[in-house]
Amino acid sequence: MKLLLILLILANLLAFAWISQHDRSEPADGQAEFAAIPSGLQPLQLLSEREVDADIHLAATEPDGGSLASVKRQVSEAEAETDNPAEAAGESDSEAEPDVAAEAESVPPPPSLPTDMRSREAEPAPPPSSVPTDTRPREAQPPEPPVPVEVCQSIGPFVSEEVLNEGVAWLKEHDRPGQVRSEKVKEQTGYWVYLPAMAPELAEQITDELEEKGVKDYYRGRRNEISLGIYSREDVAERRRQQIVALGYEPVLAPRFRNRRQYWIDLREMQPEVLTDAEWAEYLVNHPNVARQSAECR
Repeated sequence: MKLLLILLILANLLAFAWISQHDRSEPADGQAEFAAIPSGLQPLQLLSEREVDADIHLAATEPDGGSLASVKRQVSEAEAETDNPAEAAGESDSEAEPDVAAEAESVPPPPSLPTDMRSREAEPAPPPSSVPTDTRPREAQPPEPPVPVEVCQSIGPFVSEEVLNEGVAWLKEHDRPGQVRSEKVKEQTGYWVYLPAMAPELAEQITDELEEKGVKDYYRGRRNEISLGIYSREDVAERRRQQIVALGYEPVLAPRFRNRRQYWIDLREMQPEVLTDAEWAEYLVNHPNVARQSAECR
């Protein structure tokens, strides 16, 4: 046990000695190590140091300036100039160029510009916009004529061929040739009072009864219908129907039609060469029942 304790003490002593020796041998932190200059090489010297040495040598060789005080004064001035090289350089420049420095002091400094204006000045100027060089007034161009548009109209109806021929002749006089067309239409001619078709025996019996009652203006048709009259006015036809009803019968009142042919004249024109209202009014003087209306061009 004692032997182990002694060994530990010896180990601690050896470790302490080694650490102390190592600390003394290593350089302090932050201090740079410099290698020794080999013999035969001259150390580096600044240009300002050479000028100071030259001034000291010159002062020492001069007969009236060889005193130690003057040499020290010159050395101190040289060192002061070496410590402030910027000031020395400024003084030398100002001495070398006095006129330029005076002019620079007389010119006021340019006013400081805002940051945004500086950035604008730094940006390149946009290229000038192209401006037409021809400033002569342009001549007024005449308006283009309107594009002709096709217009179609139908004139009529003409109730007879005679009236149709008069209309065709009038249009030809006004350089308006047209195309004639015709169509069948139903035309109401009046009102019919009658008894509908029935059996022949019943038709014979009714006609005998009508004659006995004083009704002699009747007509028995091929289908055994009994016609009691055709009238142009509805009120007159209604009175006739009431007379037959009073005799105990049930007659019918119905409009009566007939087929007839009517005529039209179709015009195909181009604007603005359309039949004018004045020309049309001239024709209507003698033909008030004829009209004109727009139609689809085919």
